[in-house]
Amino acid sequence: MKIILAVLLLFTLNVKPAVSEYRNFTATAYTIKGKTASGTRTRRGIIAADPKILPLGTKVHIEGQGVFVVADTGGAIKGNRIDIWVSSPQEAKKFGRRKVRLRVI
Repeated sequence: MKIILAVLLLFTLNVKPAVSEYRNFTATAYTIKGKTASGTRTRRGIIAADPKILPLGTKVHIEGQGVFVVADTGGAIKGNRIDIWVSSPQEAKKFGRRKVRLRVI
C-alpha cells in the first residue's frame, strides 16, 4: 500500500526527468504566436515536446542550439520529436527538419 501511495504521489507532483545523457530527437520549427500549453507566451527558448517524454517545464540543452524550456505540446509532436519556436516563417523554413542531440539539464 505504501509503495502504491508513493508512486501516485510522484505522478501527481509532475516529477521532472533527472539530468540525462544526450539523446537523439527529430526537430522542426514553428512560428505560431500566442499562449503555450503551459500558459506562457511563445518566445525564443521555448520548445514543444511530447509531455510523456519531456514534461512541461523541463529544461534541456540542444547541441549547437542552446538551452530551452519545454513549454508547449503539439498534436504531431509524439515520441522523440520536438518543435523549436522561431520568430518568422522564413526562419522555420530555413531550419527545416533535422536530427538534434538533446539532454535534460
